Amino acid sequence: MTRLAIFDLDYTLTRQGTWGRFVLRSMKARPLGLPPLLLAAGWTQLRYKRGAVPRIAVKTAMMRRSMVGRTREELSDVADALIADDMQNGLNLRVLDALRAHQQAGDIVLIASAAVDLLVERYCEALGAHGQVSTRMAWTQDDRLADHFASDNCYGTQKMDRIKGLLTERNLLPSHVTAYSDSRADAPMLEFADKAIIVAPKRKTRDYAQRMNFEIW
Repeated sequence: MTRLAIFDLDYTLTRQGTWGRFVLRSMKARPLGLPPLLLAAGWTQLRYKRGAVPRIAVKTAMMRRSMVGRTREELSDVADALIADDMQNGLNLRVLDALRAHQQAGDIVLIASAAVDLLVERYCEALGAHGQVSTRMAWTQDDRLADHFASDNCYGTQKMDRIKGLLTERNLLPSHVTAYSDSRADAPMLEFADKAIIVAPKRKTRDYAQRMNFEIW
């Protein structure tokens, strides 16, 4: 029997979001670029809320104002520092304990996140997870960050599609699935699971969890 545990990352395993912190850390050497970054992010967020652009447009606007053209080595150093800090004092300890319990029970542990692969791969390695799905960054031939992403935003139905793809790729047919998330945006993943656990939800997500009879932490 193969038992599977799937963990969202931002505000589930981590106590804070990862993308915004990654962007701001990458801007430390370019402080004059911060106002244009905030303006671009705010304007694109407004357009997303109005349905004019897809969700990934917000992430793309932030990336273009902060890190396009940076080398993979430079951005890897920023990612390493962020993960090191979170491993010290940035994780949700109850969720971390649950992850460890799944590992001790011999379950397969996956991290499924809209965060970028440069980050999620490192969290996966640091936490000893068996695999991950995430939003893939794109690189130029000389290993600098391109101005677009190499995949769709790993969010909502796209995240669930990626999870199913990974299970098919690894020929996994889990007998039981537990899913952890803080957000109703993960409804496809949560409703796919045999057991869904909602972590520190906001009101609308709490209402959704109660309607679905999910466990709430």
